Amino acid sequence: MIRVYKDFDDPPAGLVSESCQAQQQKALAEKAQHNFSSHHYRDGTIGTLRKIYKYKCGYCETHESAGASLRVDHYRPKGRVLDVPIHDGYYWLAYEWSNLVLSCEKCNRRKWDHFPIQDEASRVSKPALGKNDLPTQECCRADREILRDERPLLLNPELDDPDKHLIFLPNGTVQAKTKNGAKSIELYFLERDELIKNRKNMTDDILEKLKKHLLKYLKREIDEETYRYAMQDVYEEAAINRQADKAYSRVANALFDDFETFVAAQFPASQQVYIRQSFQLYQQGKLWPVPN
Repeated sequence: MIRVYKDFDDPPAGLVSESCQAQQQKALAEKAQHNFSSHHYRDGTIGTLRKIYKYKCGYCETHESAGASLRVDHYRPKGRVLDVPIHDGYYWLAYEWSNLVLSCEKCNRRKWDHFPIQDEASRVSKPALGKNDLPTQECCRADREILRDERPLLLNPELDDPDKHLIFLPNGTVQAKTKNGAKSIELYFLERDELIKNRKNMTDDILEKLKKHLLKYLKREIDEETYRYAMQDVYEEAAINRQADKAYSRVANALFDDFETFVAAQFPASQQVYIRQSFQLYQQGKLWPVPN
């Protein structure tokens, strides 16, 4: 999971159309019994969401090119809250731009209609109405005080900094730093075998290439110029993985942010000084070309 930036003040045209407003009014009257219009909340938004989310799941970062079947998820469930059977769901947020997140089918199914919060006493059960008998922005926008005060336990990729709650490890697993991190790992199923394997494979690929080039250099099978060029190439490949449109880019960032754990510690003690030096030179822009 990484942070995604979405302009809540610029929803797709379909969400501000007269027909969508009519659906909102029906939802207010019918609540959980409303036949929520996927034409408005999904068909009219998924194209824009795919671009904003760089064509990958907002929760697990699986890219659609890797087979992720992308869905429009209601961060706050629209028709019911499984954690509170008597709650009618956040029906007034069914067509709210700040409540729609791009999610893969697997994360979407696992999360389902769960929405745990810190204290049930702070849960919002109905909206305040403004002009045209529609809910006010104060009780609809995900970044406004009324909804933030619920203190959701699930991380929101559009509002929360995942680095404060999650830590990724070289073996492909993810650990929680906070209650929010733990609940998000559980309900977004971030520890499923497929994700662990894919995250580990990405870092392992970089690590094996670095090991191969360093070993060749230490055995004098390649000279320093060839070695430094090869290492530069691998670090640049790893840097490309950090780009927001790449799957599991948060893990790729962790490789750079915690180089000691992800890379240096994976080398024999006798080789660690060499790998640290190559990384330092790369960061300084001095690894390649070789100075005269």
